[in-house]
Amino acid sequence: MSLRRGAVAVGFAMALGAIGEVPPGYAADSPVLWQKIQTAIDKAKRQDCDASLKLLDAVWTDKAFAKLPQPQRTEAYQAAAFCAMTLDKDDLAHRYAVEGLRGKEANPYLWNVRIATELNGKRSAEAVETIEAMASSYPGLLNAIPVRWLYPLAREVQPNTELRRRLLSVLAAPSYQPEEVGVTSDYFKREYAALLVDSGDKAGGLALARSIEDPAMLIDISIDPRLRTALPPQFDGRAEVERSLAKAREVAASHPGSMAAVLLVSRYLRMLGRPEDALATLEAARPDSPQGTTFTDLDEQRNWWWDDMARTYQILGRYEDAVGAFRHGIDNQEDGGLNVSQTINLGVAQLRFDHPADALATISAFETGKYSTSSYGEMQVHLVRGCAQMALGQAAAAKADLDYAAAHEKDAPDALVSLRLCAGDLDGAAAALIRHLDDPDQRSRALLLLSDFDPAPATYPTSPDERHLIELKARPDVQAAIARAGGTRRYRLQATEL
Repeated sequence: MSLRRGAVAVGFAMALGAIGEVPPGYAADSPVLWQKIQTAIDKAKRQDCDASLKLLDAVWTDKAFAKLPQPQRTEAYQAAAFCAMTLDKDDLAHRYAVEGLRGKEANPYLWNVRIATELNGKRSAEAVETIEAMASSYPGLLNAIPVRWLYPLAREVQPNTELRRRLLSVLAAPSYQPEEVGVTSDYFKREYAALLVDSGDKAGGLALARSIEDPAMLIDISIDPRLRTALPPQFDGRAEVERSLAKAREVAASHPGSMAAVLLVSRYLRMLGRPEDALATLEAARPDSPQGTTFTDLDEQRNWWWDDMARTYQILGRYEDAVGAFRHGIDNQEDGGLNVSQTINLGVAQLRFDHPADALATISAFETGKYSTSSYGEMQVHLVRGCAQMALGQAAAAKADLDYAAAHEKDAPDALVSLRLCAGDLDGAAAALIRHLDDPDQRSRALLLLSDFDPAPATYPTSPDERHLIELKARPDVQAAIARAGGTRRYRLQATEL
């Protein structure tokens, strides 16, 4: 199953669970057709999808089908869309979702299939159109979509200014309020604010930036020359994180069934340099403890609890515990498919703690072709593999990863810089970094990379690329680019979560 397919499948039983008796006045008109639909739905519930789709093929060609009430037609399309996705036939699933929504149905399952198949297939223009339609007619359904589905789309449309504007104008609007606990639309607001300033609407962009509360986004704004005047001159990133920590604790207390809220608390504690407190917070919310049964979002968050444990263990220098935690995370599916994030993160940790052979073995899992990765995730795979090969003296083998990163720089600009640094190619790293500093859309991220943070604990080793970063920053050409971009800042925080 590819990204999002499993998550969409979760809602299928709920969507079809109430289907049962023939509606009054309906069986007498088309009893045979209705029986076919019911049988197809039953087979779909049992995941006998080849048989279900074969029955439904006969349903579509029956002239009586077009005369059925829309709710009954929708039931048939739900079963068909589910089975098509189960059989990895995304194009067919998309067709059934679109057909099932022609009656302007507020059907959460079909809307989710429609957007999921468009995102899976990188059908960016169609995905933006779908999001616009949901925002216009069913904003509640848009708010229910996992925000993590939308971040890759925002990156994919970046080269297309018009598509990007359309998408961000929806996701930065007041009506878009993600349902997920602890999740905001601030990332999209920050992106749209910058776009507004770039297009000449400085007042609108700064006003939107002032509505942002997420501390990571505020730190990003504080270093972006386009938006930094939206914040007071005395902006203190640490104070913002402390305020957000207090708010996150309130959310966790008022939502005791939310693991996501617990993870947000642990993240802010790590940013503040309090890994022991972060570990205690996570330990108190173990999924395998009696309290674990009270969390209502464990299906979505279990792998991220293990990820947070592993991140915290790393800071504390507990390498073997971090590896074990990442492996537990890998054992849990991600969006219903093979786990991408924790596999990559394990490779990164193995590089940081000087186990490049293990990192190479970990990242080799992606060579099976069974993983579904975003363009950003693919760059992280090449970063880990390339850095591991460099550390093992396999420079010739790493060239393919360097070439890929250079050709796909826009997908993850930081990855190219890191790969160059792993290779000891300071000239190449400087050239890439200067490009980013001179690019308004990449500038703030590059400045943040070069800014000063509180030193990491002695238990947290530097990664191969970080070992060259001080030398890179000191170069005159990089210093000149930093000055042109507006300068770096000093933050009284740990950089690990930014």
